[in-house]
Amino acid sequence: MSVVCEGMCNLKDDTDLRETMSQFIYASCDTLSKHIKEPLEETIQKIIETPLEYFLTIVDEGEIEYCCPRHIPQYSNMNSAIELEVNYLSENGVCSLEEIGSILPRQVTDSVPAKIKYGENHSKLLEIFGLALVENGFVQLTEMGVCFSKLDVEQRMEYIKRSIFRAPIIRNIIIKSKHQRVSVKEELSLFLSDSTAKRRLANVYNLIKMLETTDQSELMKRLRNIDRQ
Repeated sequence: MSVVCEGMCNLKDDTDLRETMSQFIYASCDTLSKHIKEPLEETIQKIIETPLEYFLTIVDEGEIEYCCPRHIPQYSNMNSAIELEVNYLSENGVCSLEEIGSILPRQVTDSVPAKIKYGENHSKLLEIFGLALVENGFVQLTEMGVCFSKLDVEQRMEYIKRSIFRAPIIRNIIIKSKHQRVSVKEELSLFLSDSTAKRRLANVYNLIKMLETTDQSELMKRLRNIDRQ
């Protein structure tokens, strides 16, 4: 048995870790902290340190899910959300979506409705990642989001890679890719209109590409079975 396989087997035998990581993947952003028993500062470090391959083993135990459009990512600049917006919310607390849409950089000057929509899209991305709660036109960091705001840039990116598994559409695609080639476009069309699916295609596909590694893992075999179109 290889060192990697042996390490994965040892992780699978850790029932407390498995329960925590399962809650991280499946719990809604507003209840995530309630389901995790240990301090979130410790949990977020465990999330970062746990191999991506381990999360695949948890996803494989699940089933194909209905995907609410709210939980299918649509954004213009992910770094704006995980850096600028998180930092802003950490300093200012609850903010309106219009305010968020105003502080995130854009090349054009938008109307108020456009600023609200821009803020909403990026805030809902944070919501998928378990970092923010969007409600009634306002957004605030969750307890996990507060812990995330204290991480450095490299640690934030490692967390984001693992939180990609929180998106139901991506879990569906990865489960199906075990036995067949999967079209991201076709999967999106199951839950969205053609025009909306087209707008979100690049977002979902780019998140999947973030899971790529340099090894010959089972995860990489799955990713090679996923096509954009």
